Amino acid sequence: PVVDWVMNKQTKKKELRNYSIDFGACIFCGNCVEYCPTNCLSMTEEYELSVFDRHQLNYDNVALGRLPTNVTSDPSIRSLRELTYLPKGEMDPHTVAPSDPRVGKLPTEVLDWMKQ
Repeated sequence: PVVDWVMNKQTKKKELRNYSIDFGACIFCGNCVEYCPTNCLSMTEEYELSVFDRHQLNYDNVALGRLPTNVTSDPSIRSLRELTYLPKGEMDPHTVAPSDPRVGKLPTEVLDWMKQ
């Protein structure tokens, strides 16, 4: 991923200007999704990226904006981070029901436990 940001001196935080991913060089490892602090990126089962020109595989923030605006509210997308650990015997994270018990706790559950 190529990131262009500017430092906001008032909030002392980085503000994103532009973001682009070159899927011609992407190996679909998912590290960008795992380390995204705002959960803006997600791995989907979309694999049809066939084009005649390699330069068309460079997706900027406008092209990436064709995804749902809020990934966390889209019922068809569940982040793997949400599952913490898969239940025993499960191999596919997309088939696990939200009510199934997990081995570990969700990050929000850990934070709630630490506040008590």
